[in-house]
Amino acid sequence: MDYWEKYSDYDNQQLANLSYRNYNCGLHSVAGRNLYIKSIVKQSDGVEAYVVVPKSEAHLPASHVHHVAGIYRESDNLLNLI
Repeated sequence: MDYWEKYSDYDNQQLANLSYRNYNCGLHSVAGRNLYIKSIVKQSDGVEAYVVVPKSEAHLPASHVHHVAGIYRESDNLLNLI
């Protein structure tokens, strides 16, 4: 079973809500699990993306990480939609 498949629907919802909180890179508890935010991209138009890995793989170089979640949200700035 893949690492991310072990998450329940509730866990997946908590993980998806990650982009609606103000996190920094580093270790965080999400849905009761220790996850590491390796990278955050914030664009001027309001788009945000997070690269998340399990704590156990946080110290590995990108070429050796096996479990990655990419989470993003589009701009919620109405002016960008006009």
